[in-house]
Amino acid sequence: KNIQGEYYPLTTEEVVKVLSKLRASEIHILLYLRTMNYEGQPLIVPVTKIASDLEISTRAVYQGLKVLSEKGLLPSWLIYNISPHVN
Repeated sequence: KNIQGEYYPLTTEEVVKVLSKLRASEIHILLYLRTMNYEGQPLIVPVTKIASDLEISTRAVYQGLKVLSEKGLLPSWLIYNISPHVN
């Protein structure tokens, strides 16, 4: 859970980096993940929850996670399965 009054420290450098290298859905996924677990404790995030909350398809989430993983942008605390066959 987010701590009341705390926030993810987004920098201008990071914004420029992600805007120039990612598609809109990938940016949405990245920001969603970075702001949902401010404490950084290991957390399992169901792909179906991400898709539902962002109102995008689960396929788009899997594709976005793959791209973010390949670019080394996923939060280190995230536990997920990249295969669309196991959530």
